[in-house]
Amino acid sequence: VVTQRENANMKHIKTSSNYVGVCWDKGNNKWKAYITINGKLKHIGLFESELDASKAYQKTLKSIK
Repeated sequence: VVTQRENANMKHIKTSSNYVGVCWDKGNNKWKAYITINGKLKHIGLFESELDASKAYQKTLKSIK
């Protein structure tokens, strides 16, 4: 049994990133950060590094709590 948040993280699904809310954007050749709030996908931004994208995701997550 997992919480809704743990299930939403979908760590069991293979992605291009090791971080939640981060993926590689092939069209822009950058790391994309995104978050889902109330069922709506919100684009956070594009970043040169995977770590910077993850930090932006964490900052956004903290701001909505």
